[in-house]
Amino acid sequence: MEEYLQQGLSEKEAVKQALAQMGDADIIGKQLDLVHKPKPEWTILLLSFLFVNIGLLAMYFIQKQSLLIYDSILFEKSLLYSLMSLIFIIGLYFFDYRKLERFSKHFYIGTLLILIFTVFWGIQVKGSNSWLAIGPFIVNVVAVIPFLFIAALAGIFNKWDWSSPLKLVQG
Repeated sequence: MEEYLQQGLSEKEAVKQALAQMGDADIIGKQLDLVHKPKPEWTILLLSFLFVNIGLLAMYFIQKQSLLIYDSILFEKSLLYSLMSLIFIIGLYFFDYRKLERFSKHFYIGTLLILIFTVFWGIQVKGSNSWLAIGPFIVNVVAVIPFLFIAALAGIFNKWDWSSPLKLVQG
């Protein structure tokens, strides 16, 4: 901009020329997004896909040979859960999770309420009262809760004021 001012342009004209030289913000933003977009780890994805399919194949052959007495549809259930997981993972890949940050306190309170509900009214499986029936699915809540707490606390602590020890105690 100083160059344009030295050339004798008015301040408004110098600003216009400087902005024109920088380029359109939308176009530059899209170009930066393309350059800095994270690339998937294809080797990890391929290995995961391979191991899931090996497991499914093993379950198919075990079921085909009638080696399981207690669960006659193990392969079908595993295939269904694998497909549901794949859809869920693809959805998470394209979802902008930063939009959830403003609801972090709500997630924390909701997770705490689910944990309390499960402790008092959960389904007992193999002596543990940590299971909850959600429709046709039975979920081990105690296994999932730590991940929900970590996600909620990450959003809460991201906006936390760490400058004063007193504010750490007050919240």
